[in-house]
Amino acid sequence: MRLKRTALLGQKDHGKSTLLGSLLIETGAASQARIREARRASEQLGRKFEPAFILDSFSEEREDAMTVDTTRAQVPFGNMAFEFIDVPGHEELMSNMLSGASYADTALLLVSAAPSEGITDQTKRHLFVAKLLGIDRLTVAVNKMDVADYSRHAFESVVDGLSGFLEKVGFDPSHVRFVPISAYNAQNLIRSSAFMPWYGGQPLMQTLMSLESSDIAAGGGACLATVQGYIERPRVISGRVLSGSVTRGEKVLLLPAGKQLSVGRIWVGGTERERTTPPESFALELLGDLPVNVEGSVICDPASPPPVGQVMIAVAFFLNPPTQHMELVSMGSSTGVKSMDFLEAIDPTTCNTVPGQSAQPLQAAIIRIALESPRVIVTSDEQRELARFVLRDSAGLVAVAVVKDNWSAGSSHSSNS
Repeated sequence: MRLKRTALLGQKDHGKSTLLGSLLIETGAASQARIREARRASEQLGRKFEPAFILDSFSEEREDAMTVDTTRAQVPFGNMAFEFIDVPGHEELMSNMLSGASYADTALLLVSAAPSEGITDQTKRHLFVAKLLGIDRLTVAVNKMDVADYSRHAFESVVDGLSGFLEKVGFDPSHVRFVPISAYNAQNLIRSSAFMPWYGGQPLMQTLMSLESSDIAAGGGACLATVQGYIERPRVISGRVLSGSVTRGEKVLLLPAGKQLSVGRIWVGGTERERTTPPESFALELLGDLPVNVEGSVICDPASPPPVGQVMIAVAFFLNPPTQHMELVSMGSSTGVKSMDFLEAIDPTTCNTVPGQSAQPLQAAIIRIALESPRVIVTSDEQRELARFVLRDSAGLVAVAVVKDNWSAGSSHSSNS
């Protein structure tokens, strides 16, 4: 059964946890014992049955109707298992949304059709960050259609109100689907709803199944693999293939050290293999002169190596103000940030830019970063996972970012920009 990761995005109270709970019930993935426990919890709080309680595991979530951390739930459907990553919708927990969405292939955005709710600034921020992280296949579930009397006008108002922003943030309209649903009443989730005869599309789960992700990492091309570290010194390392393949006996280049090595034995899941392909994790024997530290290195085809540098242009979304002492963290390794310059600030709710201004929390910016040590620099168009990184300081997460341009390999920006 194929696993498809989907990030659940959207404003607080627009129904993400309720949707997950209803899907777990409708597909039979929730046990009767869990359903009974959710019913008891609803009764104790003096409420009607809350499908969200199937999912929520913290008592404070039930009392405050708020998801406090990233939650994962697998929903079987057809020949797939959908791993939904429910991420917080309120601003103070945006950092959890970033870590949750970063592991997803596609996104499902919930927008409430209820009067006085609808599209919010947080809705737009989630879309901006999802696109920043490389998600380009999107389903928009227009929820609470029961509250809107299953009105076609209410559904189309959300579609019309969001379509222009989706294009502005960079989503291809042909890769976006809109589906009207009632998560609470389980309408148009698995089966078409009799309450919305005007809707001619597929129910939600069929829509998600038909909207394939464009995972760059799963493609072919030259060998590219990340190294997590040594398993057994001095030769056996662990890592994961991002593209192409790694084959026993072939020559590879280890970057940024610039060491040419030979591939010895390969293990995947404890079994010895002749070859490994994306997105498999592996243990690998490398023959040659390995450096003392390999964490964060990249294995590649010597004939087509990615560029290595210490200066890059990136688009960053800030959770906190930048500080003087930050580090860049990517693929399990870190390096110090020597300097960071702001080229343009970006308002993620409008995508408008202002040259030269620094970014505030919950804003984005195009930045130029100089690092204390070299690293492989690729853009998100080339390899989205390798292009992503976070900036941290002693207090925690500062920003999530993605490489926009490789300054050291020749940028379109001038040194005075």
